[in-house]
Amino acid sequence: MNTLEIRKQNSPLLQDVLKLMYIIRDIHNSASLLGWDQETYMPTGSVNARASQLVTLETIAHRLLTSKKARILAEKIEQYNGGSNSFEKGIYRTFLKEYNLAVKLPQKFVEKFTKARTYAIESWKKARQMNDYNIFEKDFDYLTKLKIEQANYYGFSENPYDALIDLYEPGMTYSFLLPYFEEIKEETRNILDDALRVSSLINDKFLYDYYDNDIQFTMARQICEKMGFDFYYGRLDKSIHPFTTSFSRKDVRLTVRVIERDLRSSIFSAIHEAGHGLYEQNISHEYYRTFLEEGSSYGIHESQSLLWEKIIARTLEFSNWFLPILKEYFPSLLKNVTSIDFFKAINKISKSFMRTEADELTYNLHIIMRFEIENDLLNQKIRVRDIPEIWNQKFYDYFSLRPVSLREGCLQDIHWAQGSFGYFPTYTLGKIYSAMIWKKLQEDIPDVLNNIENGNFILIKNWLRENIHQYGKLYEPQVLMKMITGKNFDVGDYNQYIRKKISMLSI
Repeated sequence: MNTLEIRKQNSPLLQDVLKLMYIIRDIHNSASLLGWDQETYMPTGSVNARASQLVTLETIAHRLLTSKKARILAEKIEQYNGGSNSFEKGIYRTFLKEYNLAVKLPQKFVEKFTKARTYAIESWKKARQMNDYNIFEKDFDYLTKLKIEQANYYGFSENPYDALIDLYEPGMTYSFLLPYFEEIKEETRNILDDALRVSSLINDKFLYDYYDNDIQFTMARQICEKMGFDFYYGRLDKSIHPFTTSFSRKDVRLTVRVIERDLRSSIFSAIHEAGHGLYEQNISHEYYRTFLEEGSSYGIHESQSLLWEKIIARTLEFSNWFLPILKEYFPSLLKNVTSIDFFKAINKISKSFMRTEADELTYNLHIIMRFEIENDLLNQKIRVRDIPEIWNQKFYDYFSLRPVSLREGCLQDIHWAQGSFGYFPTYTLGKIYSAMIWKKLQEDIPDVLNNIENGNFILIKNWLRENIHQYGKLYEPQVLMKMITGKNFDVGDYNQYIRKKISMLSI
């Protein structure tokens, strides 16, 4: 019996849960559409109206999820002894989790937070543009207080940060992640000097010539298509901060950042976001409009984008395939560049101020630094007003460099303006997951590198769909990873992968 038949024939309880879930999911997706518009096309003067619209939608969704009807359904689920199929179990598990989180938050808090986030995004944009932290500080401080309040509503046993990390990566805590992050930090420092020495001999200047904005955007779209992103159910736009938003598997929006004097940005932001987009588009159609129609976790989602962007697209085989295409767009600028030149240039290790432009090795240092700041903020060990100074000092401690502007310092990311505290750790989790997945993918498809060199990505896309994408949120991340790799959480595959990659820079 397939899932569609289960929906028709199974218990009245399942039918009632699904009916409520469809409505809530539609409302959340409508709110997400307004959020996407705010970050792409919305006029600056529309922020007040947009805040009201988002508050209305989020309030309605919260009321539905905390209603008497939802409470009765939750009680019935907890008493129910059935649910022999995975779909039904997954629906009940995700409904209960969302219900239990929602009932802990007062309605007034949801309204305050939604409005505060909407205004913070706009003040962050302006502060970033004007290089003036004062423009954002008040909204940032208010959001931080609200996130501490939210953590207290949810409850935690050790650390308020745990309550927020769990929203993005179920089961993860600060104390669990800390030793793994410390191990990665130590491993990075052990090999960084040699990597920088080798990289100092690599010429990557051609990446920073002038590359036409519109031509780059056209090229970015072609890359997404080649990876298998379906533009019948998706689109690509430009934004300050590249991101992916999905309103359903039938409507997935990607954005890229195009920088005229940094060719890497459009290429790799497109590949990264298309990795997210492929995940969303290939979730089983049977999960449409349910809470299962999204990724297992943010860490698993990041593993998909990072697998494509940091691993597949930075192989020598990818350079052999992609450079000739790139030369068709920019023949004069890349005339004398070879595949080896391109491979070394895009893998060059260097200390970068920008997280999104960071190389594979130093990227985790950017994340761990943010992880530490977030933890200190939420435990009220530091103040929002001191963040620029704290950021610059931490950056110097990690990279021996000091940002000269807020755009390349504490205002480079949108996450805090969105209130997304706890999101940053999932990037490094995604790196760890992606290395574990890549090792397994190579075992299952021994000639995967040959396929990459020939521009044949369908085998990779199909493997990811069969092993990861189709399941959506049916399985929690650690269960899914054990299913895929047969192993528990481990940084060994990542450490092995990154050392091998660094050694290849000497070829």
